[in-house]
Amino acid sequence: MGNFIFQVIILSAIIVLLFYKIGIFLSFLFGYSIFVAWITIILSSLLTASFITVPLILILKFILRIRVRKEFQSDTQIRHDLSYLISEQRIHQKRGSSNTYFEWGDIFKAYEHKKMFRLYVSRNKAILLPKRFFNTNKAIELLKYGP
Repeated sequence: MGNFIFQVIILSAIIVLLFYKIGIFLSFLFGYSIFVAWITIILSSLLTASFITVPLILILKFILRIRVRKEFQSDTQIRHDLSYLISEQRIHQKRGSSNTYFEWGDIFKAYEHKKMFRLYVSRNKAILLPKRFFNTNKAIELLKYGP
């Protein structure tokens, strides 16, 4: 997603540069003042960039939604109940008949949000722990600060 935003910004900058060159050409060709040329350049650049950027973002969201839906439908493991047992030594993940253990040293990034924790065990794989799954505030404090 971040790469897409960067590409949109680059595309918008190219459009602004293109309209800048067109505006300078028109100001010399028709004798416009440089102020009128700049106003024309800025307004037309912003409008053009908006007409390109907004549909691209909407299309990207639509494609992403379809990909997520297909991934969910194709992965049978996602549909199994998932439970976690958190201890001082590790996090035990149980899904169906499989068990996975994550040592605390395996977690290299952790983020706390208003409603959940994200614990990264690899660059693209995270354990998501909603705060509503914890029985008490003390359990949340134990996860945040340890025993």
